[in-house]
Amino acid sequence: MIDEAQHLGFDVLEQIRLLTNLETDEKKLLQIILTGQPELASMLSRPELRQLNQRITARFDLTPLDRAETRTYVQHRLNIAGNRDDRAIFSDSALREIYRLSGGVPRLINLLCDRAMMGAYGRQQDRVSAGLIGEAAAEVLGSAPAGHGRSGRGGRWAWILAAVVTLSGLAAFVTGSRYLELADRAEVPVSEPQGSAEMVAIPTPAESGPLKSPLASVDETSRPWLLKVEDAESALWQLWSGQALQVPLCQAAVGNGLQCERLSADTWDEVIKPNRPAILALKRENGFAAATVLLSVSDAGATLWTGSAVCDASLTELASVWRGQALYLWQTPKGWIGPVGEGDSGSVVSEIVDAFAELDNLPAPPLDTYTPALAERVREFQRLVGLEVDGVMDAQTWQLLSDRLGRGFTLKKATRLALNKSGGAECR
Repeated sequence: MIDEAQHLGFDVLEQIRLLTNLETDEKKLLQIILTGQPELASMLSRPELRQLNQRITARFDLTPLDRAETRTYVQHRLNIAGNRDDRAIFSDSALREIYRLSGGVPRLINLLCDRAMMGAYGRQQDRVSAGLIGEAAAEVLGSAPAGHGRSGRGGRWAWILAAVVTLSGLAAFVTGSRYLELADRAEVPVSEPQGSAEMVAIPTPAESGPLKSPLASVDETSRPWLLKVEDAESALWQLWSGQALQVPLCQAAVGNGLQCERLSADTWDEVIKPNRPAILALKRENGFAAATVLLSVSDAGATLWTGSAVCDASLTELASVWRGQALYLWQTPKGWIGPVGEGDSGSVVSEIVDAFAELDNLPAPPLDTYTPALAERVREFQRLVGLEVDGVMDAQTWQLLSDRLGRGFTLKKATRLALNKSGGAECR
């Protein structure tokens, strides 16, 4: 096993390829496992490493934990630390906030929980609230919580990429970094492995001819909406701001009063529930990452945005390449660092008060503290729109409140804008 394999030079990787020649009449003599950062996938996709890449026989993704797994993971770590009676140290809203801020990344979950428990200890509290999680995120992750602005190219969570040399050559485990910042940003399609060890002739460098430009893949010709991840990010940002994306998407979002929200979903209804245009995490035929921008879903199919054209796709075809993850942007109230509840204060509370005053067509009181009366007004609104009724102003509650006021950048608004921008351009 070779760790941090993305640092290997071309000559070393070529020697690894040659080691796959070592075999008896019955079996291969070596099994090589490569593990590394997301750059390993990009490196393997380079044309000069095509022969090595052709020996890959298996690829696996290690994806972030989902919401339920995050809850189970936190409880397991607490039990290992001595919480034998399964006491609920973290409230339900705190666990939801941990998942939202961490994106299901274990390292970030550990950081948030550790700092939040220290905060609870310092305040002599025996339970961690969502507010403490928000404060912990601000302390350990900076002003932009994980998954909401700290996803720059150099600060990504490094998920494992791995490759294994098996009986028929090289098998690669290719894993992305957090959600959309996935491993593959390769522009050169990679040939699929052909045959087994007994059927494949393994050429030496002397036998290898000059590399030719590969033909366009089926993805590129029949699915013009299947974009590189950075192109999908640029397309979404173009809709939101009308400008070119100069920095990583979530970094640009934070600088403009927006937040990145990541979600894992099993159905299209879950994806469109926030009512915001979303980037879908997709996969190419070779298993590497791709993305597209979703504008709408109906019985007739999905409407997608490429940055220059509006495309239609059947839900069956889209589902066949979807990884079950999505990302969308939403406008935050000023001073937002996380869910707001009773006892909180500041400009974020004032904006919540102003929003309800506008909704109720009443003058806004000069209030900057989250009072029991405000919590009850939030509960009334949550009951009205069918949300969990807890009196806490979380992201979903604020998004629906913004939509009621006509402020939200909804799917309908995004579709209309995309159609105007495309000017009737053909989807190709």
